[in-house]
Amino acid sequence: MRNRPRAQHRSSASNPRRRALGPELEDKDWVTESLNGLPAVEAGPFYVAGSHELAGLSGGRLPVWIEAGPAFGTGHHGTTKGCLEALAEQMRTRRFANVLDIGTGSAVLAIAAIKAGATRALGTDIDEESIRVANENRVNNRVGRSLKLLVANGANHSEIRERAPYDLVMANILANPLVSLSSDIAALTAPGGRIILSGLLNFQEPQVRSAYLNRGLKLIGRRRLNGWSTLVFARPKRRATSTPSARSTRRQP
Repeated sequence: MRNRPRAQHRSSASNPRRRALGPELEDKDWVTESLNGLPAVEAGPFYVAGSHELAGLSGGRLPVWIEAGPAFGTGHHGTTKGCLEALAEQMRTRRFANVLDIGTGSAVLAIAAIKAGATRALGTDIDEESIRVANENRVNNRVGRSLKLLVANGANHSEIRERAPYDLVMANILANPLVSLSSDIAALTAPGGRIILSGLLNFQEPQVRSAYLNRGLKLIGRRRLNGWSTLVFARPKRRATSTPSARSTRRQP
């Protein structure tokens, strides 16, 4: 958020009330300015930071270059860090081929998934400015065509459907939209796939958990950070159907 232009205001010298309130603030992007001093975020192998922090990073970490800015997802919020930790835990034992990140914001989760070995990811957000910033982060992190970014509301965009099913779906939004999207997210997830959800306060867990359990999903993990919850679900694999053998179907004399 930037301060409005002050061209139409009288100067402090000619305005006694303004002198009493103190000096005028410099016209800056104060959201970015306040975030610039934030430390790096460490979550599993992921090290999320601006370029100045990443310059001296030693090996053994997965760097995710996210500069401070208006798009949600610098990694410091309990929801984003919870998702990163859940993602790191899931990717210790498996690799995902096709990832969907709903409410991508800065695209930090989608970028982290690709850097940890995911083949491709689709990040969506309802906010055009977030997608613009996410595209900058895509370029900075050199993930290239592995990451596609899209302005979309919900999960019904044709491209989201065309790229399904996904073996990993992440949605860091809010509790009510998570509940509303439970049917779509379950349908978009491949059998055996994983779902990581956040954006919900601890007390909102039961309503979100119930919505996804009712879609036939299994809760396999939960994290709580600073009053926020992250839930991890699995979609059960399809049961193999047995076919009658030739001997059993042969007509008896």
